[in-house]
Amino acid sequence: MPTMISSFTTGLTRSDIGIIKHFDRPATEKQIASRFGQWYKLMSGNADADAVMWAYRRLRERKEPRKLLIVLSDGAPACAFQGGG
Repeated sequence: MPTMISSFTTGLTRSDIGIIKHFDRPATEKQIASRFGQWYKLMSGNADADAVMWAYRRLRERKEPRKLLIVLSDGAPACAFQGGG
């Protein structure tokens, strides 16, 4: 099953999305862990609704007849963005 892994935060803008693993590109466990580690440095708040809609739109474009979206969240959708963007 083609799989994409993404992460989201409000560390730089109101909704930052980082693709950890693309649908059509293989990645080892070590690569995935390294990418999460790099992304973690930017983590701040979370705009859950924005991230879920972004992922939904990506899934909707896929040609597979069945799709699965799994969301892991701390359950507190809170935007901590302080910038002017």
